[in-house]
Amino acid sequence: MQRVRDHLPSPAMIVALIALVVALTGTAYAVSRLDGRLIAKRSIPGNRLAAHTIGAGEINKKSLGKVLSAASADNASKLGGIGRGGFLAATGTASNSSKLGGIGPSGFLAATGTASDSSKLGGIASSGFLQGRGHSYYGVADAPVSESATDCGLSVATTRVLEVPGYGYLDGRCDNYNGGVPICKFTFHNTSGSTMTGARESVIGGEKIPTSTFLENLNVASGAAFEGGSNANIVLDGWQVSVGSPPRQLDARVSMSHAQSAVTACHLMAQIVVLGE
Repeated sequence: MQRVRDHLPSPAMIVALIALVVALTGTAYAVSRLDGRLIAKRSIPGNRLAAHTIGAGEINKKSLGKVLSAASADNASKLGGIGRGGFLAATGTASNSSKLGGIGPSGFLAATGTASDSSKLGGIASSGFLQGRGHSYYGVADAPVSESATDCGLSVATTRVLEVPGYGYLDGRCDNYNGGVPICKFTFHNTSGSTMTGARESVIGGEKIPTSTFLENLNVASGAAFEGGSNANIVLDGWQVSVGSPPRQLDARVSMSHAQSAVTACHLMAQIVVLGE
């Protein structure tokens, strides 16, 4: 009898076993009764959930906002922030495709067209230029009044007014003669190698001086010269001569003038046009 009692559990062991049974049955009850009402909001951290265990069925997609990692998703169909409506389609036509620099075709000259000023040079019509073959020469000079009057100005220094290469040159001088009133004169020297023949006209006049006109023939050998002038304060001299073979024509105009008082110089202007070159 004593041996049987030795193998029975002790009172402490029995109590421990009863506590274990109660604990196990209580846990099973708690698991079977666990629902959302028993869990406090925001009390379960994400690291307590098994990885990859939440699917689309557990998520209310309507409640989701914009995904942070897709903040640029709205620009997926844009280039530089501009939607496709801001670009021309591959088969489209630009609104200014028929223009160049914003100018329509009517603003340009057609390939077969003629410009309105095509017959001009620098805006000058053909009538503003010397016609045919020829050259024009122009010169201006002031010949100072000479103080010498002993030889009627024959030794007075001259001033070059104009030179026509291959034909000659024109000099001017201003004689202090005739009671202190100067005489304006010019001399044309023929260096062409041929005789110049033609006609000459001189118009002389001025303030309080009647106008006079003189006509004469010209026949000037190569190396020779002819002159003109007057003590009137205005002189206009012109001539037309032919020279050489084939003949070329020289048209010349020479004007000379001086003031009526306080004269310091004779003013000379000359233009010679050579035609037929």
